[in-house]
Amino acid sequence: MKKWVIVYGDYEQDKKAVSLINSKVCEQINFPTHCEKADIVDKQTLKDNNIILIGSSSNALISTLIDENKLEKCNKPQQYYIYVNDSFWNKDNSVIVISGYDKAGITYGAVDFINLYLGDKVHDKNGYNIVDDRFYKTAFLQKTPAFSRLSAPSISERGIWCWAHCVYDYKKFFDNMLMLKLNVAVLWTDYAPINAKEVVSYAHECGIKLIWGYSWGWEVDSAVLTDFSSPAQLEIWSEKIIKKYEDEFLNTGCDGIYFQTFTERNDNTVNGKCVAETVTTWVNGIFAKMKAKYPNIRVQFGLHATSVKEDTEFIKNVDPDMEIIWEDCGSFPYRYYHTTHDFADTLNFTSKICTLRSPYDKFGAVLKGMTTLNWAIFEHQTGPYVMGEHSQLYVEKRGEEKRKLWRLFQTEWLNKKHFFLDTVKQILKTRDGNISLQLLVEDGLLEYKVWLPVAFACEMLWQTDITEEELVERVLQFPCVHLA
Repeated sequence: MKKWVIVYGDYEQDKKAVSLINSKVCEQINFPTHCEKADIVDKQTLKDNNIILIGSSSNALISTLIDENKLEKCNKPQQYYIYVNDSFWNKDNSVIVISGYDKAGITYGAVDFINLYLGDKVHDKNGYNIVDDRFYKTAFLQKTPAFSRLSAPSISERGIWCWAHCVYDYKKFFDNMLMLKLNVAVLWTDYAPINAKEVVSYAHECGIKLIWGYSWGWEVDSAVLTDFSSPAQLEIWSEKIIKKYEDEFLNTGCDGIYFQTFTERNDNTVNGKCVAETVTTWVNGIFAKMKAKYPNIRVQFGLHATSVKEDTEFIKNVDPDMEIIWEDCGSFPYRYYHTTHDFADTLNFTSKICTLRSPYDKFGAVLKGMTTLNWAIFEHQTGPYVMGEHSQLYVEKRGEEKRKLWRLFQTEWLNKKHFFLDTVKQILKTRDGNISLQLLVEDGLLEYKVWLPVAFACEMLWQTDITEEELVERVLQFPCVHLA
């Protein structure tokens, strides 16, 4: 079998895709893969070898093939195009093209080449399924069956919400997020990790924005000790909150901050006053002072609907530069548990909050039904700590402890995944893009295994027009996915 040559365009843009594809080639071929830059590779190399083209318009070969109508062009953010067929330079050889509109698209093309082409059923030229496992073990040692796919995400920002100290191996955690085409992590923490810069840096290597989360007046007993309608208290807390940002998060290279405050309650009053009205004044006051010092700061407001559901007219007045991330908006998928008896009301409320503010603001929500912290034994952190550098033995031990829970949840998701999909579709009906949806996966050991429920949810965020049958057939064949 002739060797494979990776031909890339701009290495800084293409390097994650190159790394992913190179690792798969090297699984089967016991010598380093030959890599060339597109603008210097010679014609003989193209003719004599199987070729993997990676890049965007910066790859001159891809650009030329698009102009010649031999490849489709990506024209949307995060969009990718995968093409596998006979080589353009020698029909006896194979060519694999992974192109993208941007860096993210190129990377996701590599991810889905691995997930869909190397993991899913592929077809030869005569349309026959390759149903045995010989191809999967020797994909780069034989003629590659034809395949093509042009794809872009339905939801532009797809993420994980998690307590930071429950990420036990941050590199593997972000690696697995990447294999699910996720691009934002919101990590809540009592104190910033001392290795926060390294954590942010590796997230960025994986194309993942990192947003640190912390309290804006949601400390232990704060609802008792603080009069949130007091201008004096607002001044005190504003100073504390801004100082915490400056001392702990500002210089980590993060992409923004997320906060919660006193809305996680089942009644609509705090200290005898309307939660929705009081919290709007509170967060607008703090954000105004923060924005004055840091005009380009990105801030997400984690808002629990339970305490404001009947008073949403006040929430309209939240500063439009602040993103609201809705939580606890009704039944599954907003709820920890998979109860759906009030799903019709949940959909109606979803439509209401989607149109509550300007159509140009960013709409966000936290969707649940995954693993959570064990609140019976939970303790707050007592100070700064090292995040996500536990031993492999610890991760495996914790992962096996969580397996029974994931087995229960994967059964629920197999039966109720359409409720998640219907909710996401409802959001898309009323929002024209600019959406951030986060999956709450608390203490779920995503760094240990890519669990089926998370993979289901991620693929539905990427492609909302998928049928349930297509979803199951596709995701269960992802090489990275594990059944509990």
